[in-house]
Amino acid sequence: MRRLVVTSLLAVLGLLSACSEGYRGDEPPLLLHYDMPLAETLAAMDRVGRSAPEGGESHHLDAPCTLRWRADGQVRTATLLGMEGVLEKQPDAELFRVVLAPVTASQDVAGVTVMASAPWAEATQMKWLLDYVRRFC
Repeated sequence: MRRLVVTSLLAVLGLLSACSEGYRGDEPPLLLHYDMPLAETLAAMDRVGRSAPEGGESHHLDAPCTLRWRADGQVRTATLLGMEGVLEKQPDAELFRVVLAPVTASQDVAGVTVMASAPWAEATQMKWLLDYVRRFC
């Protein structure tokens, strides 16, 4: 009986540790939802951006629909009008680049890198946030 309890407990602990894959252990998972106000959205972008090697943070939405943030010690800007978040897998690593790219190929606008190198979990979160923040334009 005791062996069954110990085995069951170890199995549950194994399942719980597998559920945290992709999340840093020092902070709770980021809960993204479709009712986030602008301030919460920008705060989430800061949190995800800080996990990138270039340290993207201080995200702001300026008129007319321009995203402004700080990365690598520089202020960067990108228009959100006609743009969408795109993930690009890096060829020799399990890392992704997050780019704001034109929605249609007919637009003569270059893409803007928002995160240069991020694991899948952070990259997909930033892509979602980029697409979501456009609703405030």
